[in-house]
Amino acid sequence: MSALTSALPGKVESVPAGFEEKLVWLCRFGQPSLRMMDRGWHANIEMNTNTTGSSFKVATEFTMQSPAAAVDQLIKRMLAMLAAMNGGQP
Repeated sequence: MSALTSALPGKVESVPAGFEEKLVWLCRFGQPSLRMMDRGWHANIEMNTNTTGSSFKVATEFTMQSPAAAVDQLIKRMLAMLAAMNGGQP
């Protein structure tokens, strides 16, 4: 699934509540990664696109207090970026 296609109005379903379900849900949009760094947790996702040769990444800070906090910040940033690309539509 292309991240841009799924960002169209009515296409992004609600975010699951559970930690594991959130990680699986993120896989629909690209390749998520979660790591423990020296200063805290970090998550990022290499987003799927429909255009050959193009890609983009969404990432969290490197200082997140827990894996769940990192995933939540990643989802918040990803949805904000997709909404901005879609003219502000959720």
